[in-house]
Order: sequence, then structure tokens, then C-alpha cells
Amino acid sequence: MNNTKLVINANEISIILGVSLRQAQRHRRQILNELGKKNHQVVTYEEFSEYSGIPLEVVLKACLGR
Repeated sequence: MNNTKLVINANEISIILGVSLRQAQRHRRQILNELGKKNHQVVTYEEFSEYSGIPLEVVLKACLGR
């Protein structure tokens, strides 16, 4: 079984976008609202990639080093 992390957190969003942690939390909340998810649910790398317009490969490389 492959133990690969599938979700992105606010710390990673702040690094990728170059914004403060608070701004990254707002971005995460906006993604959740657009997807119709609740605050306790997670955002996947694919969902963040689609929302931000950043290619998935770039997001994965920044977060996972792949």
C-alpha cells in the first residue's frame, strides 16, 4: 500500500502562492465554498490545482518534492 498524502493544507498553499498563512486559509476556505464542502472537509491537490490554475505537476513538486 502506498502511503502518499493526498490533501493540501494552508501551510503548503502559503508557500506555493507566496502569501501569508492567514491569506492561505482564506484561499482554502474559498475553495471549500466553491466546491460545496464544509469547513472540516479537505482540499485535494487536484482541487487546488484546478482552483488556482497552477499545473498539478508543479503543485506536487512543491509539496511532495516529486
